[in-house]
Amino acid sequence: MPKPPPAAPPCWPASESVRDRLMIASPTIDEWDTTQLSEGRRTYLESKASFSSITCAALNEAELLKWWIEPYRTPPKGVSGAKQYCFLVRVTNQTYDLFYNSSDGIRGRYWRSLRDGENASHYFIDAILPKILRDAAQRCAIQVDEALRSTSASSTKVWVREMDGAGRSMISIEARPQLSVARWIQNESEVGSKGRQWRWTPYSNELEIKGALIDQTGAEHIPASKVDRSFQIHRYGFT
Repeated sequence: MPKPPPAAPPCWPASESVRDRLMIASPTIDEWDTTQLSEGRRTYLESKASFSSITCAALNEAELLKWWIEPYRTPPKGVSGAKQYCFLVRVTNQTYDLFYNSSDGIRGRYWRSLRDGENASHYFIDAILPKILRDAAQRCAIQVDEALRSTSASSTKVWVREMDGAGRSMISIEARPQLSVARWIQNESEVGSKGRQWRWTPYSNELEIKGALIDQTGAEHIPASKVDRSFQIHRYGFT
């Protein structure tokens, strides 16, 4: 079995060029309103924690809970054998909250632009992947080369866990947003929007990393429903 990649450094970013790509202005308090959240959560969500510091915290805390392989369930004609590697990782509730709900978290990055969100997503995955692959390899057999091909492709993503172990949705949508983002409120009624789903402001501790669907030839496949994923998060706050 191939050896897993070397451990990531204790804190990222690893180079000035990466740091430069992550230094982007955050939304203002009027654009990203946390006043309906509890005082305890507001204290750190309004602390201006940077995405790099959130990533660093996640890297130090990350505990691999499980990993699995998912097949391409609805492949187009002529595509067979495509699959993706998936990982469920536990962090602290605060790091999870910052990652998903803070103005410089993953959704805050997509709020700025599609490219900023994608860069942040890959930055986070690149930082944490060596650690979780090493943990997976120590527990049981994993095809590290395959896993790396899946998780280093362009459509690899990281998100909060939405489904429980029984496949039931964990999404709870408040009638009044706890986190209020003006653009996403305004766009709730647009054709193609995700409605009020963005209003889900979870306080939990599990993140999912899902690699791209890769077939036996090494080609990457993106389902039609996921082609505009970055736009959906940018425009509607959810995907």
